[in-house]
Amino acid sequence: MKHFFVELELNIGEYQKSTRHLITAETREQAMLQAMADESHGCANMDSEDGIWWDMGGEMAYCVSRCDEVSDELVATLKTNRIFYGSTYDPDAILELISDDAGVRDIDTLLGYLD
Repeated sequence: MKHFFVELELNIGEYQKSTRHLITAETREQAMLQAMADESHGCANMDSEDGIWWDMGGEMAYCVSRCDEVSDELVATLKTNRIFYGSTYDPDAILELISDDAGVRDIDTLLGYLD
């Protein structure tokens, strides 16, 4: 598995902020999807090809602003700084966050939106 440093832009109503994630995954797309899912509060949706994940009835939207593969040495440094959320790609957990009435509930389709 590879390590990816993912930065997200979050839009919550008129409020905007960015967050950083260190994700372990096989591909860049998996890392991006996992980072957005990690920020999610459930009842999520990403039913268009714009790569924006949203939840809470559209109140919260997440998009990737940066995704870089990082070396094991840099991972060790990042872990000491603690300026990120860390996780491992988990497609089953991602599917649990997606709303039952979402337009897309297929991981491969969602990953395709991010390539």
